[in-house]
Amino acid sequence: MLTAGYTGDGLRAWKQNANGRTYFLYDGNLPMAELDSSGSLTATNSFANNGLVTRREGSTSIFYSFDSVRIGLAGENGFGLGGGMQVEVQNPNYPQPPTPPTGFGSPRNF
Repeated sequence: MLTAGYTGDGLRAWKQNANGRTYFLYDGNLPMAELDSSGSLTATNSFANNGLVTRREGSTSIFYSFDSVRIGLAGENGFGLGGGMQVEVQNPNYPQPPTPPTGFGSPRNF
């Protein structure tokens, strides 16, 4: 079960679940850091003009990029122990780009 407390501004101040309590620190309305119940830093976020650009939690960093042409398209690259991953989140209101060919002579066939 999850319980949470909120500030007078409506921002989540803390959450409690089976793993313990997490506290949230903000710069204005942007969540910049998370602390555990002992006050140790557990996660940080970095923001730019287009929104969230990095999140670090433990030994894992996730980097976000936003496509200004196709509003809502976000790319996520995470690097931590055990290698990297890549995830793309598509805007459901925007048509998916076609998959490039992979046969002889295609740009992806080096």
